[in-house]
Amino acid sequence: MDTNLLIERFNILPDNLQIQVSDYIEFLANKYLESYKTIQSQSSLSPETIQVLEESWNNYLKSPSKVKKWEEIENEIIQEHGYEL
Repeated sequence: MDTNLLIERFNILPDNLQIQVSDYIEFLANKYLESYKTIQSQSSLSPETIQVLEESWNNYLKSPSKVKKWEEIENEIIQEHGYEL
């Protein structure tokens, strides 16, 4: 679902529902992060790779609307380097 559409729908909600939705999103994010940390501790990824992934995740949390779809990235690579993945 488009993040802009989600934001528009969220802004339509009354304040008391916005608080409930925000709380639920926070709950889901924390639950996800707990799972992520468990997987990370069992992972064979290098510390450098983990750092890059964490930075990417934090950037996403700061600005989810700036996330690009895989198709957009793939097209950029094709145009820039002249080959398909």
